[in-house]
Amino acid sequence: MKTAEQKTDVHEVEVEVLRADRQQPGVSGKTRTTNDIDAVIGLVARIMDSIFRVPGTKFRFGMNPIIGFIPVIGDQIDAVISASVLLRSVKHRLPKIVLARMGLNVLLNALFQGIPVIGDSITLVFKANQQNYGLLQKYAGNGKPVTRGDRIFVFGIVGGTIGLAVLLSSVLVYAVFSQFRFW
Repeated sequence: MKTAEQKTDVHEVEVEVLRADRQQPGVSGKTRTTNDIDAVIGLVARIMDSIFRVPGTKFRFGMNPIIGFIPVIGDQIDAVISASVLLRSVKHRLPKIVLARMGLNVLLNALFQGIPVIGDSITLVFKANQQNYGLLQKYAGNGKPVTRGDRIFVFGIVGGTIGLAVLLSSVLVYAVFSQFRFW
């Protein structure tokens, strides 16, 4: 029999229960599910395309159109951010056709941003980064190794996208300044 003077060792244990779609690597031997493929890309996509909500509606928008209103360099900043999402997606071994589609989304976003005011309105609806994150979630993890050809392909898409964004912005700046010379 134990007396009141005898002490028993009591240890406190903290337990955290995670939803099945939020499992962390190493917890109960499970790995991340497809809902959390790349948290960094998901965060960037959310910030750029859907971080704010218009009160009283379900419509969401992000920093993408706001950055687009920065004169001269706003479109390039957005293109670089979108291109970095595409570059980070390469490590997930996506098929080339999916990478091409993601590059096309970035390119279309850059083209839309090149149109003053109207283009920023279009990017409110287009949400290229969200679309690219959706493609990443759908096609990531097929087990195919990344080859040098994959990297060259993506760098070509990214370089072309950034080059086109810079060219469009330069043409826009030239057109605006040439109009002021005649006044």
